Amino acid sequence: VQLNLGLLNILERDYDQAVINFTLAAEDENLTATALYNQILARAYAGNRAQAVQELEIFRTTFPQEFASWIAAEDSDFFPELLRLLPETASSNDTVTAAP
Repeated sequence: VQLNLGLLNILERDYDQAVINFTLAAEDENLTATALYNQILARAYAGNRAQAVQELEIFRTTFPQEFASWIAAEDSDFFPELLRLLPETASSNDTVTAAP
C-alpha cells in the first residue's frame, strides 16, 4: 500500500510525502530494494541531490544485482539519469528532472 501511495505522490509531484511512503514501505512491507530505489527518485526529483547520491551509494552496495539491472545496465529503462548522480559519472550540470 505505502509503495503505491509513494508512486502516486511522485505523479502528484509531492516528493516529500513520496519519501515518507517509500520509507514506510521499506520498513512495513519488506519491499526494501523497490522502496529505496523509488525513494532515491523522489529525492532526486525534489532537487535533494546530496541525499539521493548518498542513498544511491547505499542501494549500490546493499542491492548490487538490482543496481546492475535497474540502473547501470546499458539497456535499462529505469531512469538512467540516476547513474549520472554518482560521483564517478557525474558532471556539475547533471540533474534529474521532475517526474512527468
